[in-house]
Amino acid sequence: QDRYKISLPIEFGVGGSVRPTPELLVAASVHFGDWTQSEYVGSDVNDVRSDVSFEDRYRDVKRYHIGVEYQVPRVALDLRVGYYTDPLPFIGPRDSDDSIIIAKQDRRFLTLGFGLLLEEAVRANVAWTRGTFEVTEGLLEESNTLNRALFGINYLF
Repeated sequence: QDRYKISLPIEFGVGGSVRPTPELLVAASVHFGDWTQSEYVGSDVNDVRSDVSFEDRYRDVKRYHIGVEYQVPRVALDLRVGYYTDPLPFIGPRDSDDSIIIAKQDRRFLTLGFGLLLEEAVRANVAWTRGTFEVTEGLLEESNTLNRALFGINYLF
């Protein structure tokens, strides 16, 4: 029976928020992941991972987040907008064909949402996220757009 173990990198992050007015909250953070410190130990039947070198196939990445929330006075409504980056650490090559992955544009996301207090203990949240990125791998060029809708109900106790 084949087994393997992957040790993922340590990530460091720092963030903060400020409330310039009672209704407005601004938050930001930055995260750093040292992917070259990841390790793979083991093998499998087809030796798919036997030549994995995290130093050659992965890059260190920094992610940035910024968001703003506005609490509408006299209405239990919170309006939110945000932006974040999420770069791919894997640069390849996937196989031994020497085609590295070049991020022409790292993943970038815009978020919009709102929260509504329905009762004293129940809150509904709705969010929409749109992200884009462009990568080149050998002769293949990709341009991607992602759209996600998120819905949630919180019970506060």
